[in-house]
Amino acid sequence: MFRTVFAFEIRYWLRQPMLWVLTALMALLTFGAVSSDNVQIGQSFDNLLKNAPYVVQSYYAYMSAIGLLIVTAFVQASALRDVNHRSQELIYTTPLAKTPYLLGRFFGAFTASLVPQLGVGLGILLGGAAPWVDPERVGPVAWHAHGNGFLAFSVPNTFIIAAVVFAIAALTRKTAATFVGAIAILVGYSVAGTLLEDLESEGAGALADTFAIGTYENLTKYWTVAERNSQSLGLTGELLLNRLLWVAVGAVILAVGVAAFRFTLEDGVLDRMGRGVRRMLPGRRRGPGEEGDAVPGPVLPSSAPLPAAALATGLPVHLRQMLSLARVDFVGVFRSVPVRVILLMAAVNVGFSLWQSEE
Repeated sequence: MFRTVFAFEIRYWLRQPMLWVLTALMALLTFGAVSSDNVQIGQSFDNLLKNAPYVVQSYYAYMSAIGLLIVTAFVQASALRDVNHRSQELIYTTPLAKTPYLLGRFFGAFTASLVPQLGVGLGILLGGAAPWVDPERVGPVAWHAHGNGFLAFSVPNTFIIAAVVFAIAALTRKTAATFVGAIAILVGYSVAGTLLEDLESEGAGALADTFAIGTYENLTKYWTVAERNSQSLGLTGELLLNRLLWVAVGAVILAVGVAAFRFTLEDGVLDRMGRGVRRMLPGRRRGPGEEGDAVPGPVLPSSAPLPAAALATGLPVHLRQMLSLARVDFVGVFRSVPVRVILLMAAVNVGFSLWQSEE
């Protein structure tokens, strides 16, 4: 079952133009950063070779975090395909083993999410070969840096993000919730980075960095220019411990999401919990169809003649209709839970930034 579902996901994503467009976009971003001094990703590397091992590994680290929304798009699409295509009745009534089915979906989307990360290496190679780049600022291709960067940053960070997004999709069965979760990861990482700057123990701060970007910068901060132009950091020591820790955290989150998912047409776990809480609230009026309320019968048509309807046309009518629809949609957007959560996260992020600046 796992191999069948996994192979289907791979074939499906390899046929999607979105995969190759996003790969080209990642390659274009790194190509611009390598071939031009006007494009910067993460930090400035003016005193280093354009394709120095330290620079190459840094680009893999930064782009793995920038690709968060890309991973979210792939994983939520695979996790919610049955719901979005309204085929869950067919799938859920088929005798399938839940865990292999869901893990096949997950690892297929996870593998597809790694393809755009390959665009990082392609962009670096093409950027170093650009004819307008000074040859003295381009060194030999550091294949070891590409391998270390992909294994230390692209693979673990993609897995962590994919695990969180897949678990959210399994718990909520809502596309909007997965993207809100992705934004929450970014905000949480930013806030955690602010708090970790005050830690006296560099080892604790290195382990607590979810994406290991700060860990990498801390471990290489005393490297000389010559070392950065010739060496890359392998998966050893604190970097290895960090990666193992957060991959394990991602695996636990994924296991919770898979265990909580049910082959039923009910809403997600969070919706069921919310309904249970609302039922316990005192003085709450029950909705139609809930236990304890009578379901209203059908409304019989009236025998009274209906008034003749007069259709109004013209520019003023169209303007009023447009403003009315805009007002309804505007109010609906700002009353929705995802927007409220995003605004709350933005307020938290701004608050921590202001608090840190005052210190």
